[in-house]
Amino acid sequence: MKRIILETLCLLLVLSISAGGKVSAAEMPPSSTEVVEPDAVMTSMAELEPQMDPALTFDWKLLLEQNDMNNILRWYSGVRVYSKTYDVNSYTWLFLHGENPVMLTDAYDSVYGQYRGSFFELAESTDGTVRPQINGFADYAGTMENLNGFFLGYLGAPESMQLDVIEENLIWADVYYPGGYREKIAFDRGTLVMREIKSISDSGEVVNVTVIDYTARPTKYTFLDSWDKPLRNVEVLWETYSGTRQQLRRETVQIPSDWEYLPAECLGGEFTPYNNEQYIGPYRYPGDGEDYFLFLTAVKG
Repeated sequence: MKRIILETLCLLLVLSISAGGKVSAAEMPPSSTEVVEPDAVMTSMAELEPQMDPALTFDWKLLLEQNDMNNILRWYSGVRVYSKTYDVNSYTWLFLHGENPVMLTDAYDSVYGQYRGSFFELAESTDGTVRPQINGFADYAGTMENLNGFFLGYLGAPESMQLDVIEENLIWADVYYPGGYREKIAFDRGTLVMREIKSISDSGEVVNVTVIDYTARPTKYTFLDSWDKPLRNVEVLWETYSGTRQQLRRETVQIPSDWEYLPAECLGGEFTPYNNEQYIGPYRYPGDGEDYFLFLTAVKG
């Protein structure tokens, strides 16, 4: 279920950008912000060419280049995004762990994100321990292209940009989108990276302020270190039926020794997990360190 929702929203993002619209990060599920074809999205944004006020002294191409995560994460140790209006206790982080990109949301008691081809969350397992739980794999999960797709979603696909005011180290621009939607976006006067976004109502009222902070450093997500140690194998057997005919699909995934693999299809109720092929007993996390077997069946007991 979770995967279906994510893929649907990814398609909406691609279609919106292609049509000249805007999809804000708030409309995306916190742990996903996936892009089905990230290169196509980036190309579409580069080809938009909104009308730019000459007083801004920069063009659209330069703005995209300066807000490219490949550049940003060379200049800063991480990016923290949050709403100053609605939820200052919910952060989305973009950073490098070693050489690998991370997209992670930390909201109250929940942590979830993308890393090294996996979608994960911190969840309480059957042994009562809260540990990283992988809910799915995709080649694009946690890629730099996905971080770019998420970050540039705040910029969207505007029709025009006009200079509003220059305040000390910020350049404020009025940004106009199809359908009359408007934002005020502050760009860093030195680097042109986005610093603050004000969403404006039809009446001109500021209804939300998104802050993009480059000064904070993500240091507490040490569970990511487990990917740098020897990995273990989880052999997975998927069982479905076409009419009365059993269909089996085998796969082997590699995960850290202290992470759990429990696919989103199990969380959504489409499949039931077992530790054996005999449907004996409820699923129990097998423990850290060892390879293990996971049987997933669409048969309802």
